[in-house]
Amino acid sequence: MAEIKIQEKTKIEKFLEMGSGYVSNFSDRTFREFISETADLDIEDSKYHFASNSKANRFRQFMKVEDDYTVGKVLTEVLNYHLEHLKEQKASSWYNFDNDEFELKVSLHKECLKITERLKGNIVNNINAIRPNTDDIDFKKAFRIN
Repeated sequence: MAEIKIQEKTKIEKFLEMGSGYVSNFSDRTFREFISETADLDIEDSKYHFASNSKANRFRQFMKVEDDYTVGKVLTEVLNYHLEHLKEQKASSWYNFDNDEFELKVSLHKECLKITERLKGNIVNNINAIRPNTDDIDFKKAFRIN
């Protein structure tokens, strides 16, 4: 289970525009393919079904049930995908993005990436669970095991 604080979750959801049940500009098919390619997981799996089963709700459930590293890895890719989508919107002639608004989104993206880096660093939930599989003195010295 990923350890994401409520303030962090709020930033992520705001950046990915999840308030309306969507995640970025993904369709059901492209979201399923993206998650599958990124983490070899099926976002349609029943363990991710939650409430209305919208993409946003499935992604919220994904962030609840998967480990920190997996969530951090997938979230990094989704955040970067969405930033590229925003850049395309800004560059298109039909969508007028205010520069200040865009810079706020870029800043929020950077904050969200800090969250993902923290998550990806949490590979081991209980560091005390790691024990040497040898009686090598140097290993014990390196980890101060007596």
